Amino acid sequence: MKKTAAILLLFALLLTGCGSRAAAPAPTPTPEAEPVTPSPVPATSAPTTVPTPEPTPTPEPPQWVRQEESTDYILYVGLSAPAGALGSWLLSEGAALAGEYRPAQLEESMFALLSAPRETPQIPAAGEERIIRLAAEQAILDSGLLGALLPAFESRYGYAVEVYSGRSDEARDWASADTAEVLLLSRATAALINRRGFASVNEFVSTSWVLE
Repeated sequence: MKKTAAILLLFALLLTGCGSRAAAPAPTPTPEAEPVTPSPVPATSAPTTVPTPEPTPTPEPPQWVRQEESTDYILYVGLSAPAGALGSWLLSEGAALAGEYRPAQLEESMFALLSAPRETPQIPAAGEERIIRLAAEQAILDSGLLGALLPAFESRYGYAVEVYSGRSDEARDWASADTAEVLLLSRATAALINRRGFASVNEFVSTSWVLE
């Protein structure tokens, strides 16, 4: 009887152990992490190449060219006292300066004198009447001769010279309309001008250089 009771007790203990194991909850599985999809990297576009602009060609400066035939220039001097002052100076000290004048591009003088310079007379300083209107052909203006001569005259005697220039066919209008009191014209143009209204007409300078 004791042996049977012991067997039953052992059997009960075994059943209790099996039941405890069956009642234990199963472990919850750890969820797997979702794979992270990398954001697409935008493609880098190639830099736009801007073509280097071609440099603007620098135009060649005009050059002085010697011609076979020379051009003579005649000086017309008006009747007013200021015109006489400028005319006298141009035919004396001014003529000597004109014979020495040369632009930077030339290695020799541009102008030759048509007559020897006169002695510089007594030229009165400018008074109330101090404006002198000088008209010259465009070739004379282009040469730079007046820019080299006139400042010396103006600073010494106090006159102010207004320079007019243009085509040779305008010379007749300059003289007839009293546009200018002093004219510096080529010999061909001077032949178109009436000497009346001018105190003197003189040969001045000659040149064979032209601007091309």
